[in-house]
Amino acid sequence: MSSIVDLDSERDLLSTDRQLRAEAGALLERRGLRTLVEQYAPIHVIGSYALELMVWRDLDILMDAPGITVDEFFDLGRRITAALSPWKMFFTNNRDHQGAPYPRGLYWGIRLGDIKTGAWKIDLWAFEPEQLRDKVLECEHLKGRLNQQSRLTILSLKSQLWHDSRYRDQVTSQDIYDAVLGHGAQSLADFWSYVRSKQTQ
Repeated sequence: MSSIVDLDSERDLLSTDRQLRAEAGALLERRGLRTLVEQYAPIHVIGSYALELMVWRDLDILMDAPGITVDEFFDLGRRITAALSPWKMFFTNNRDHQGAPYPRGLYWGIRLGDIKTGAWKIDLWAFEPEQLRDKVLECEHLKGRLNQQSRLTILSLKSQLWHDSRYRDQVTSQDIYDAVLGHGAQSLADFWSYVRSKQTQ
């Protein structure tokens, strides 16, 4: 099966991924985000950074923090604010609310600027060990299914969908991964065909 990505686009997509992962690495290491968060709990960085599928500035950090209190998590948020000077941050306590549409844990949504114009979006979750293990294994399993062609196809689709108004509200990166890896999507038309079939199930 041939790739839908031509050589010039391939270079651009891979270059963008490398550049964004380098920027993410600078946030984690040079600006001290990893060291700061690890003062509270061990962390795992998952998502597009770990998968080498970065098209926009989005970083997913999970804390193995079963004992962290809300007060401690707010103290961490205060220190992140001092270190990164974010445009805005918002907190969610999903630890004690059964049936909520998000994972069970504590969450900081960190925005270093307007994400619509390309600023960093950092999602920081504090999880119980079982939840964290499931998320990490899910990411590792997904990475193991990728090859060069599927990686390029996913990067191409993500780059085309980034500014689509339906992205995040109606479809997510997980839908892209499922369409390509599970249903053989090779084009934007294939992807939307997969989404329509999923919605009618």
